Amino acid sequence: MRLLIIGQYPPPITGQNLQIKKILNVLSKNNLDHEFIRLDFTEKSSDYSKFSLKKVFRLLKILFKILKCLIIYRPDYIYYPPAGPFKVPMYRDFILLFPIRLLNKKIIFRFHAGGLSDLYPDLSSLNKRIYRFTYFNANYSLCMSLEGTKDPTFLKSENIIIIPNGVKGGVFQSKKKKEKFNVLFVGLCKESKGIITYINVLRRSREVNSNIIGTVIGDIHSEKERSYINSAVEAGIINYEGVKSGPEKVSAFKDSDLLLFPTFYESENFPTVIIEAFSYGLPVISTNWRGVKDQVINGHTGFLHDIHDIDGMVKSLLQISSDFNLYESMSSNARAEYQAKYTIEQFDNNFLAFFNSLK
Repeated sequence: MRLLIIGQYPPPITGQNLQIKKILNVLSKNNLDHEFIRLDFTEKSSDYSKFSLKKVFRLLKILFKILKCLIIYRPDYIYYPPAGPFKVPMYRDFILLFPIRLLNKKIIFRFHAGGLSDLYPDLSSLNKRIYRFTYFNANYSLCMSLEGTKDPTFLKSENIIIIPNGVKGGVFQSKKKKEKFNVLFVGLCKESKGIITYINVLRRSREVNSNIIGTVIGDIHSEKERSYINSAVEAGIINYEGVKSGPEKVSAFKDSDLLLFPTFYESENFPTVIIEAFSYGLPVISTNWRGVKDQVINGHTGFLHDIHDIDGMVKSLLQISSDFNLYESMSSNARAEYQAKYTIEQFDNNFLAFFNSLK
C-alpha cells in the first residue's frame, strides 16, 4: 500500500503543522511506504488565508509535484487536509485536488480545520459544482472529535473515523500555592482566537485580585492586536513573550497555572493547545466553540462560556484562582483527561491501526 501525504509542515509552528509531522513520524517509524509533498505557502501563521502572487507560484509548483507523484509513484491513497471556512484555501483545494479526483484516486481527508461546510450556501452555481466534485464522497474522513464530524457528514464521506490529536506531555507536578496566579494564552494573537477577550478578562480580574498576571505566546496577527497587547504590557497586565517552541514553550506551560483560550477562530476545530495544557495539569477556561466542547468538561477540567462572555470568564477565573481545593481538583482532572485520551502513544497507535487497515 502506497500512501501520498500532502500537508503543511513546520514552519510555521501550528497545531495542524505539528500533527502532519507526527503522522509522518508514525509512517517512518513503522516503515510504511509513503511520499510527502509539503504545502509550503507561508512560514508565518498570520499569513494564512491571505492571497499573494508568491503563493500562486508555489501552488503551481506543488501541483506539478502532485502530478509527477501520481504518474511515477502511483499512490493507492492520498491523505489531504481540506480547507476551513476561507475561500482562498478552498480555491487552492479546487486546483490541487482536481487531478486526484479526476483520476478517481482513493482519498483520505483529515479535518484539522473546521467550517468548510459553511462556505457552500453562498457559492455560485459553478463553484458549487466544483466544490461537490472536489470534496464530496471521500473514501475516508478523519476527525478529531464528535463535534468535528459536521463537515464530513455534509460532504457525504463514505467513512467517518474519529482519531483525537495527541501530544507529548510534560512531567506533571502537583501545583503549589504561589503569590502570583499566571494565566497563559498560546496561539496566533488574533481577535477571533480570543486575544482581545483574554486581555479584557485579565484586566477585569485584576481589579479584584492583583496577583493574577498573564503570559502571552504567539505571533501577532495585525496592528489592532498589537496595540491591545502593547497597552496591556505597559499596564502590567501581561507579559508578551513572542513565538516560543521547544524548551522555552515547555517552561511557559510549567510556569503557568491556567490556560485562558476564549477562541471563536473561524477555522478552529480541536485546539492542540488545550490538550497541551491538560498534559501539564492546567485547567482551561474556553468557549462553546466547535471541538472545544468535546475537550473541556465544564466544571471538571475547567469552564466553558459563550463567546465574548467576559463577565462569566472573569467569575470563573476568580473562582479558580481563589479556591485552591477547586484548583487542585481541576488540575488533577485535566492531567487525567490527557492521560486517558490524548497521549502521543495513543495518537501513534490509532493512526498506525488506521493505516494498517487500508487495503
